[in-house]
Amino acid sequence: MDGVSMITQCPILPFSGFRYKIYPESTGTYFYHAHSVSQQGDGLYGSLTVRGPRDKDLSWERTLILSSRPPTPLTRHASLYPPTPGELLVNGQARQALVRVKYGFRYLLRLVNANAYDCPILLSTHGHSLQILAADSNPVQSMTGTNVVLFPGERLDAILIADQTIGKYVLDLQGLRECRSLRQEAYIFYEDAALNSHAIRTPDAGNFNEQSLKIAESGHHCHKISKNVICSLDLKSSKLPQLKEKADETIYVPFDANTFSFFTDEMTDNSYNFYISKYYPAYLSLKNGALRIPQINGMSFKYPPSPILSQPENTLEKSVCSLDKRSSECTDTPLFCECLQLLQISPQKTIEIILINEGFGGNASYTFHLHGYNASIIGRDSFEQPLTKNKIISMDLNGKIRRNFINPVRKDTFVVPNKGYIILRFYTDNLGYWLWEVRSTALYPPLLGPGMQFLMRVGLQRNLPVVPIEFPSCGNNKGMDLLFENS
Repeated sequence: MDGVSMITQCPILPFSGFRYKIYPESTGTYFYHAHSVSQQGDGLYGSLTVRGPRDKDLSWERTLILSSRPPTPLTRHASLYPPTPGELLVNGQARQALVRVKYGFRYLLRLVNANAYDCPILLSTHGHSLQILAADSNPVQSMTGTNVVLFPGERLDAILIADQTIGKYVLDLQGLRECRSLRQEAYIFYEDAALNSHAIRTPDAGNFNEQSLKIAESGHHCHKISKNVICSLDLKSSKLPQLKEKADETIYVPFDANTFSFFTDEMTDNSYNFYISKYYPAYLSLKNGALRIPQINGMSFKYPPSPILSQPENTLEKSVCSLDKRSSECTDTPLFCECLQLLQISPQKTIEIILINEGFGGNASYTFHLHGYNASIIGRDSFEQPLTKNKIISMDLNGKIRRNFINPVRKDTFVVPNKGYIILRFYTDNLGYWLWEVRSTALYPPLLGPGMQFLMRVGLQRNLPVVPIEFPSCGNNKGMDLLFENS
């Protein structure tokens, strides 16, 4: 389990607690956050570092958590128009964040983008270079640059050498996409430098034109901007992968932002009931005018009433759909379908998933986070025109999609460029229920629903460990209907 509410456990309610005992299997830079995206957006997150036996001297290590915050807290916002990001943060500070260094020493910077919003951040170092060593805690071939792009959920480990004249040097943060209008400064601050000293800038750092920013927002081919700009999708693994040429199963997963008009009587079959599960969810009726909702293959995700890992019996079969076929609950709602999208995967198999950002509904790239696994990114590309699942399948069958089996980077967070695709490979050796999610699309569920996501089950329920005695349970509390008849 990994703490996802209504998937692997019950929500942690106010005035209660839940203790996790973790056996770390790999070292690296991680972070924790509330599963509620609005709570994460209000600051409920923090760094989580797993160190190995060689990581003894912590004095040469610095963690930078990059994020943003709105003018008013998301968790108390009741408007149909939730607040947009108001400022960028470094370790929770809006200004004057310092990275303290001593001349002549090397420092490991653990960089984390903890944004709940769709806010990639372009980090530029003035007077210094960053040598990238790992992405999402997976080692990569060393790349050096003065600018790095981090998408929400991504982590990068980088070496910074304090070899410049003693002083205060600018760390420039440029927000992208939803944070495009935001900039912030932190500082590399040398020991013995005056706190009020003038911040040193270099002319070639942090200055990008509109075309360069658009490339950075796509998440790949960042070398087209400059050899000093690094995106994680352009990195290469330092470990030789053991990937066979043909996967045991290839799954194509299309998604897009789809537009729905405001509620009409015809859409409800004249029932006027928005709350029973077989009718439309209430959030479709809250806003006059068209509503754009990101969906996996034209379907919205619906959480089960109880944690499906520990209480699978409470999830009705009629509420479950696959990524291709709608659930029986959607029979009466041909225009909109909300169901528990479940992808069933066999264990001990090499699986290939191709995420397809169709791009008919807009020009946004989307950042997926995969729970429970790291995946090798063996291919990605983007196009000028929207594309479909059938188009990608046709290209694949005709050998027009290239795959890198030599040194693909491994990650758990990946941006899928607009009008493009990304190809992921992983071996299913971790049984359980694991969520694939675009967290920024779940920022405000009352208006847009639970966000674009789907659930992957590796193995069958009978293959999973027995639920511990007295493990917390929750769910619907509905007794038998009381029927009164006239005698």
